[in-house]
Amino acid sequence: MTAVLEVFDPKAAQWSTAAPMPTTRGGVNGIAVHGRLYVFGGEGPQGVFEQTEMYDPPTDRWYRLEPLPI
Repeated sequence: MTAVLEVFDPKAAQWSTAAPMPTTRGGVNGIAVHGRLYVFGGEGPQGVFEQTEMYDPPTDRWYRLEPLPI
């Protein structure tokens, strides 16, 4: 399980660490849409997560969205 978000810059061929995800989890799913990263689901010792979060790269901030029904 992790909350780490690592970002690769192909122009600089370099990795950096961004703001951590609000929810630490494993088995997470995500998709990039319109320059933002949406992360949802995942699992941990407490079971399956319903949290949905969005990362905004220009502000290096995470935002909580409506949870997924599980």
